[in-house]
Amino acid sequence: MVDTQRVGPILRLLLVGAALMASGSLSAGADISQSPWDAYNQGVRAYAAGQYSAAFDGWRNLASQPLPRRLRSAVWFQSGNAQFRLGEPHETKAPEQAVEWWRRALESYRAALERSPRYGAARHNFDLVRRRLARVLHRLGIEAFVAAQKQPLDPAIHLLEDGLAKADEAVLWNPEDESLRVGLERIEAALKERWIERAAGAEAKGDAEAARDTSWGDLEAESRYRAALEDLGAVRTRADARARPDDRKSAPASSQTAKLDEAAVRGEARVREKLSNLLTRMGRREQKTGDENSKWDTGSAIEPYEAALGHFREALEVRADHDGARRGQLEVRAALEKLHVRLGNTELEEGRDRLARKSPEAAPRLMAALDNFEAARRLNPDNTEANVGAAEARRLLPEALVLAGQRALAGGQRAEEHRPGEALGHYQDAQTAFEQALELEPGQEPAREGLQEVEPRIARLRERVALEAEQAARQRTLRDGQPSTLEELLGQASERQQEREGEWDRRRQRARKETGTRRSALDW
Repeated sequence: MVDTQRVGPILRLLLVGAALMASGSLSAGADISQSPWDAYNQGVRAYAAGQYSAAFDGWRNLASQPLPRRLRSAVWFQSGNAQFRLGEPHETKAPEQAVEWWRRALESYRAALERSPRYGAARHNFDLVRRRLARVLHRLGIEAFVAAQKQPLDPAIHLLEDGLAKADEAVLWNPEDESLRVGLERIEAALKERWIERAAGAEAKGDAEAARDTSWGDLEAESRYRAALEDLGAVRTRADARARPDDRKSAPASSQTAKLDEAAVRGEARVREKLSNLLTRMGRREQKTGDENSKWDTGSAIEPYEAALGHFREALEVRADHDGARRGQLEVRAALEKLHVRLGNTELEEGRDRLARKSPEAAPRLMAALDNFEAARRLNPDNTEANVGAAEARRLLPEALVLAGQRALAGGQRAEEHRPGEALGHYQDAQTAFEQALELEPGQEPAREGLQEVEPRIARLRERVALEAEQAARQRTLRDGQPSTLEELLGQASERQQEREGEWDRRRQRARKETGTRRSALDW
């Protein structure tokens, strides 16, 4: 152990130092049982001997431990010194590595200053390293700028984007150095020129695709226009960032940069107009398909109408004042509202008729009716016919769900003895139907009775299936030494349980296409 009387002078030397410094030497192999003071001084000696990696490792490990107050900031300070020295040899030939080490060094100095705000040596070294880091980052940015001059458009943009990020960071670390700002502006102007050039190319290709006036051509044109907007938006984002106050000294844009910004604004407005017109045309095409389908197959009109609404909505997102998109949106919403009411009335009639005949198939019909009425109400909450139809479907559904639950319960009873997995699926369907009936009509007695009957059957059958699975697993293990999983042995029961939540949706869809003695044109 080092005598504490010897530690003080070392600490004082480090605290008042005006540059990166340390003293002492490191003996081979550090004792992990040593005191924090000993570990710290070993790092000092390693640093003085030029063994920066060993010094940093020791101080980094020490920083993660509880330390005496006087050591807390000193350890971080010295870690920053070591990290700077580790990056210094890479400054010329591997500057990216130097940048990484120096960024970490600055974080270490910050940690020291957080613990000791008046730590003069840490402040001095922080300022020294940030200026060195800014120069290296600036150099990297300029190198990327020079390399981009000899590259095709896309690789040049990639290089300039990387160079701009480094130049930005350089100015952030040393805002008082005007030469860094000059370099940043050169890189930014070059990148804006390339963004605008690429946007113009994408716009021209979009124009060519849009001129074909086909579904596929419109999709390609949309992609081109959006790519153009992305590049033009990048130019605007840089202009907006310059206009916002930040920690750096404000600097007005040069005349060249200002012209580029203005060109990007004009280009963005032009492309937005083209894209919103294109999306409106795509919406009109889908709207026309929906109008035609609604004449012979009401159900098949829903998908194109909803696609039309999506295109109109996107057109309005691109340009909020587009009259054509707004009119189209209103027209399609009105058509969809009427369509859902028509489908709801058809399904309600079918469901009411089946319920009168006590058919369990009334439930999916009535659910489909309710879905359509609710869709109409979402489009227009004041639609009286949709409100009345939804209320009627809800009134009839509990009885229909009880019938469906009773049928599933009976199916489970028939299958229970010989096909327990299948029976379990039937019982779970019955449970779902009874629960839904009680949600709609909490006091309905048949649904409550059905639920009271089916729940113990499900619990009992699950125990039986699990027991049979365990027995089968043991037999298989004895036979071939390969235990089977419970999921494999549950088989059909497991599959039915996974499908249960979607069963009613499938039945509703099937009900719409189901043939029978009471068919309408909507069934086809």
